[in-house]
Amino acid sequence: MAYEKHPKVLLYYSSNQKAGGPLTYINTIIHSELRDHYDFATCFQNCAPGGLDLKLLRRMTHEIKMQAPDIVHVQGLQSEGLYGVAAAKLAGCRHIITTVHGFAFDNRQAGPGKRWIYRHVVEPLTIRMSDRVYCVCNYAERREIIRKHAGLRNAGTIYNPAPKMQAVVSRDALRNELGIGTSEIVFIIAARLVADKGFPLLEEAVKIINRAEHRFRLLVLGNGGYRATFESHLQAEIKSRQVILVGQTDRVADYLNAADVFVLPSLHENLPISILEAAEFGLPSVASAVGGIPEIVNDGETGFLISTQTPEDYAKKMIVLIRDAAMREQFRNNIRSELLPRFSIKSFCTQIDRLYQDEFKYYK
Repeated sequence: MAYEKHPKVLLYYSSNQKAGGPLTYINTIIHSELRDHYDFATCFQNCAPGGLDLKLLRRMTHEIKMQAPDIVHVQGLQSEGLYGVAAAKLAGCRHIITTVHGFAFDNRQAGPGKRWIYRHVVEPLTIRMSDRVYCVCNYAERREIIRKHAGLRNAGTIYNPAPKMQAVVSRDALRNELGIGTSEIVFIIAARLVADKGFPLLEEAVKIINRAEHRFRLLVLGNGGYRATFESHLQAEIKSRQVILVGQTDRVADYLNAADVFVLPSLHENLPISILEAAEFGLPSVASAVGGIPEIVNDGETGFLISTQTPEDYAKKMIVLIRDAAMREQFRNNIRSELLPRFSIKSFCTQIDRLYQDEFKYYK
């Protein structure tokens, strides 16, 4: 059967976050080779209500109807996922695919009641109403909520790709702008500035390294509710510009290009695109051994995995990389030869294309 036009795929996500993995994911799809075979459009939900919002549901249903997609591809679970899937159903869309980037009930900052509702009501319902569900890492795909509720709708794992990024400003130029010497070791973290991302561990690790009298800098990209506490705990380091709070920025590539090591002490993750972005610039990672992170970072080959979640162990591995330039270079080489090929955009596009084709049976 032949079709005169490309199938239309509507990518659905909440726009209350101006950055982050799912938004990067959408942009990667839109600008990939898939655009030669599909007409992509976006539908952004402008809020994440805490309860049932029928007005919002009606509005999102209307927007999807107006776009008339062949498939709605919902990015993430949480409440946005439920609204996206429900609105697509009400709009009469016959093909709904949901990407599981993470689970709201993992958020330790949420109250127990809210986490229970997400675990037992919101996210299971989203999964069950979807026509196909896939996860961005094996860790997520193996979890009980997927095994129990996805059933035959489970499309397995499709890894996040390492997004193509290019620095606009040179490494030396940005370091000069920040007052960082060319030979200084620079750690960087790009994440929401919240406790769940491990910032309490990181601030203690900074102090431990300083007591050991090792010189380094730390760039912090992102904002969040823990920022004021982080600032109060590292007043001296921030004042001396050893720790530089960049905030939210659209110059992530420039900052990664100016750094030497990526650090991510998260308490929970699935497959963080931030580590893959850092890998694009050859940065080894010192990261927590949680979720899907061990599926990216090969301990002792492309970075270090920390399983104990103690600031002392983070500091220990960070000091190793401060001291050992040869190790940093070897890790960099391993990232380029081993890590990046496993997370190529080409492989990702092949799998997404196959998923779309299998779901709504378009043939070219």
